[in-house]
Amino acid sequence: YEYIYNPADIEKVQSWLSEKKLFVADSETSGLNVFSSDFILFQVGDESKQWIIDCRTVSIEPLKPYMADPSYLKLGQHLKHDIKFLMYRQKWTRFKNLFDTMIAEQIIRCGTGYPAFSLETLVLQYLGIQLDKSAELRTSFWHTGVNEFSKEQLDYAAGDVYYPLLVAKEQKSLIVERGLTSTILLENKVIPVLAGMELKGMAIDKPAWNKLTEEAKAGKDKAEQILNTFFGSSSFMQEDVFGSAEAIRDVDYDSPKQVKKALEKLGYFLEDTKKNSIVLAAVMGHLPKDLAQALLLYRKNFTRVSRYGDSFLQAIEESTGRIHTDFTQCMTTSGRLSSREDEESETDKVNLQNIPRDSEYRECFVPKPGYVFIVYDYQAIEPRILGELSHDPTYLRVFDNDLDLYSEIGTGILKKEVSKKTKELREQTKITVLGNSYGTGKKKFYKKMLIDMNLQGGLLKDSFLIFARADTDMMWEHFFKVCPKIKPTLDSFSDLADPNKSKRKVYDAIAAEEDPKEVAGKIAANLEKFPYRYKNIPETIKYLVNQRCYLTYSQSLNGRKRFFKVYHRTFWTEGRNHPIQSLAADILKTAMVAVDDAIYEHQNDAFLVNQVHDELIVEVKAEQAEEVDAYIKPILLQSESKFLKRVKPKVEGGIVERWQKG
Repeated sequence: YEYIYNPADIEKVQSWLSEKKLFVADSETSGLNVFSSDFILFQVGDESKQWIIDCRTVSIEPLKPYMADPSYLKLGQHLKHDIKFLMYRQKWTRFKNLFDTMIAEQIIRCGTGYPAFSLETLVLQYLGIQLDKSAELRTSFWHTGVNEFSKEQLDYAAGDVYYPLLVAKEQKSLIVERGLTSTILLENKVIPVLAGMELKGMAIDKPAWNKLTEEAKAGKDKAEQILNTFFGSSSFMQEDVFGSAEAIRDVDYDSPKQVKKALEKLGYFLEDTKKNSIVLAAVMGHLPKDLAQALLLYRKNFTRVSRYGDSFLQAIEESTGRIHTDFTQCMTTSGRLSSREDEESETDKVNLQNIPRDSEYRECFVPKPGYVFIVYDYQAIEPRILGELSHDPTYLRVFDNDLDLYSEIGTGILKKEVSKKTKELREQTKITVLGNSYGTGKKKFYKKMLIDMNLQGGLLKDSFLIFARADTDMMWEHFFKVCPKIKPTLDSFSDLADPNKSKRKVYDAIAAEEDPKEVAGKIAANLEKFPYRYKNIPETIKYLVNQRCYLTYSQSLNGRKRFFKVYHRTFWTEGRNHPIQSLAADILKTAMVAVDDAIYEHQNDAFLVNQVHDELIVEVKAEQAEEVDAYIKPILLQSESKFLKRVKPKVEGGIVERWQKG
């Protein structure tokens, strides 16, 4: 490798790159937060040569065309971090033809439970080499001067553009063998889109947010007073050694264990104090409604105060005045985006994927002055996918004629008119359709109907709607009569994921190394819960232990896969869910890439700021909004039609002043 700190030496790097078709890129920065940190080093290289460029004395601007040129393959580990710094510090905007070894590994191992995807882990796993990635060495660059790096530091920096290529070569065979090429290509296109979204962030109406926080605090206090009456509890002020005081209660309502014990003292015995258990106990008459409502009210407002209260506003980045997040693109087994709020997050731990759906919270997110939002929502995207996969005649008729799915199926099940005017019946049907689409059994469906139909806004309705088990069983059964191809389709997905039945398997070297006795124990524990599925349990255990080196899988129409080990407990449910949910992720991500490209091609002052559930949110200069809106909707429809060849796509939305339905 070669360390460069003379400005003129950047020409040597250009000369080297001009003869290459691929290279690895990496950086060492003065911190993780892009808004308060800067480049120290920028590295490019391959297995034969590595260039370590000191950005404090050498401009890397001449390398910009290589990062944008799609004829060059750019590899790296966790490229989003490097791209964010290049976007923010260098003002580079285009990054084409990428390959991220971390993202690739998350796709290759999806569902297997392997939690570590660091370069250190991958190099050890694929190459058998133990790297020194200690925090001490990693952060030592932050306080090292120009031309003062030790050999250990330079070895570290060079290794970051040496090893990813070797890892990628090993990953390539697995990607091809497992049929993951299309997923890999899509996810690598998403990387710079997410980097841009994280940098843009979202502005927030602080007074409106503070008002909601005060309302939540008042709601929490009100609920606490009611609970104190029920439990005969009281609170007192306790000072610490510094004189700061906090209220201490006899019963800590934030503690599920203490609440459960307090309920038992009153003679109410619940399996747990989770929301659904409380609702079900109240509806079934096992818990006073007023007490259940107070518990729900406390829980709802406690969450809003602790997660979405004053601390949320503390995450506003001072230099931008906006809220930023870290998206993870492949950490969910479905491929849906998630948002990190852990200690490794590069921002102040804010999750923009989990904002309450209540309009008053979402409307607190506003565009900057002179801008508006364009918000589009894919309509019934998962039922449309199920219609495409099953070719069920009822689903196809509904979507062909742009009818309301829940009204049409409800009318067929209940033999009476169901429409948006009969809200209660339509809601029952929606629960039936979505529950059966994801493998809810009769018993669980009965409980779900009792819970969902008696909740509104997270609290109990004024009057309960009680169902007989026979009525919910009828709805469950009649759904599959009205929609005859749904169950066979979903059952076939579960069968393909079943380690005991499926012949569709891939070899996994890591799974092959698992201890047979431990595997047998895990399998036995699972089979005890589902003995009715297996005729000869000892023989089944023996067979599955011998098959431990193979993974079954479910997959989307785009080839995204979720793998199952032989002892995976919930393969039946996840096997039928994944093909639907993962294709929804593929559609959304395809749309994000296409929208980002279109904005660049049209040179509009617009940018993606968030993607939540099935919504895409674009912020755009007000006078350009109609122009941008005119091409965004067709792009979204085309992105869905790319995968759904039989079912019509549908999106709804438009231009809005705040984050709300368009």
